[in-house]
Amino acid sequence: MSITVRDCLSLPSLNSGKVVAGEKGLDSIVTSVSVLEFDDYEDNFYIPNEIIITSFYCAKNNVDEQCKIIRHCKNNGDVALILFYSDVILRGINNRLIQTADECNFPIIVLQGNDMGLVYSDVIADIMEAIITDRQLGKDLDVKFKDGYSWEKNLITYVLDNKFNEEDKFTRNIMPSTSDFNSMLIISHRNSSSIFTLEQCAYVKKYLNQAGISHIADVKDGNIIIILRNMKFHLDATSNINDFIDKSWLNEHIENIHKIFETACDIVIFLFENITDIEDYGHDYRLMSKVKSDLFTIFPQKKLILPSHLRFSLQCKDLFHNKISITSILEPLMSNSYNEIIETLATFMLDANFEVKRAAEIMYVHRNTILYRIKKSSIILNEDISSWPFCHELYSAIAVWRLENGY
Repeated sequence: MSITVRDCLSLPSLNSGKVVAGEKGLDSIVTSVSVLEFDDYEDNFYIPNEIIITSFYCAKNNVDEQCKIIRHCKNNGDVALILFYSDVILRGINNRLIQTADECNFPIIVLQGNDMGLVYSDVIADIMEAIITDRQLGKDLDVKFKDGYSWEKNLITYVLDNKFNEEDKFTRNIMPSTSDFNSMLIISHRNSSSIFTLEQCAYVKKYLNQAGISHIADVKDGNIIIILRNMKFHLDATSNINDFIDKSWLNEHIENIHKIFETACDIVIFLFENITDIEDYGHDYRLMSKVKSDLFTIFPQKKLILPSHLRFSLQCKDLFHNKISITSILEPLMSNSYNEIIETLATFMLDANFEVKRAAEIMYVHRNTILYRIKKSSIILNEDISSWPFCHELYSAIAVWRLENGY
């Protein structure tokens, strides 16, 4: 366990601070804090992972020197700079300073620039208290590990099942909050008879550690459960929702986790993000367990499952078991001569997300074949399958059809 620059931003003396540059360096580990206010900074001893506090008074009229200090701090192993009194001493922050910090991935945290009531000692005390507390917790963990104690398993059991050993005060003390850990990955086998081992979980943990992702992980009910911290991607004024989806910070990591197992087994990853209540972990896990079998029947090709897939699968399961005749709209396609048509619709809509090229790849046919079958289905059903609300009705009907036929 370790304190990062990002963690420090939530401390009382820094929660009003604004990161103006170097955001890519926010997950650097912090081990100490120091003050820089003299022009002999180049004589400083090398102490890595320090946060530097300054007002830049020694270079208040020299932007070049300010940029030089940033580069020196970066080369010296420092991880961030907290800037006091910027409006009073610097009369604002020069864009060249921001550009230099961005180039170095070196965070600059600016406190209220005109508030002379802010003092260095408050920031130093808060950061050092967080570091010392974290180190003590690390020592406790070392002792527990030496005793063969699986604190992660106990913690995950408590979070997902609400079953907790009251005598285990250690786990209670390290209970994560949703402000620290707000996402969950569940890695599951598509084959229900297969289970993950602790050794396989260790491979995933090793990757997450190398990627610098704070997490808690263990095996439960044959699945690998990972509760983790989501480094949220923030939209700016020029971004749209598609940018957000494409740049989701987890996409790359999920692909890499798939690669760990791709030659050994067929895995599916369930992703739950932006969890705001600790009880939601258990709700999400129970929903996954309840509908997983039906979901795999409806979506046999999907490698990444989101909560919307789970909710949809639950709705289809209820429709199927309550004998609600939603599949009646498919009757014109039920004859044997139209098997390829309905299977193409199922692949196109459920597996390929309405992408013709992807549907052709899954079915090993030419894309024109997919287009021909889609057009023919519209003629047989006497409906435009791309028009709403018929498209929604057809999507649900085909999902239930897969459940009925044990696809």
